Amino acid sequence: MQKPFRTKAARRAPPKLARAGADLVARLAKQTKFVDPSLAEHWQTIVGAEVANLCRPGRITGHRGARALEVYVTSGAKASELHYQLEDMKSRLNAYLGPNAVSRIVVKQLARRQKSGGADEDGSAALEKALASFRRSVGVKTE
Repeated sequence: MQKPFRTKAARRAPPKLARAGADLVARLAKQTKFVDPSLAEHWQTIVGAEVANLCRPGRITGHRGARALEVYVTSGAKASELHYQLEDMKSRLNAYLGPNAVSRIVVKQLARRQKSGGADEDGSAALEKALASFRRSVGVKTE
């Protein structure tokens, strides 16, 4: 008696881009201390060029009604200058993220890292580098 003919099972579809890129995004978020890439990408538009030159966004902590946005500065002088613009910054962020999305802003000072060539690299340059790496890895073309 002859065995019945069996076909191979159909191949599984490739993983969705979101699933395939999740590890990469998680690694980049951990390196740059970011949670929301769209907030980082649109930071200058949201808070304005002057504030964007002073700080970079970090993670949003807390729960509904008591959420805090961490922003990172590289010097005490920048933190002092930013202090006078926090209320305007908070209203702009809530306009972008939704009403009462951020109840307070926590300013944290980070030390500047030295590159091997001796020039400093602040957090915004590291963020741009991380975002560019992510865009290349998922095949997004930039202008």
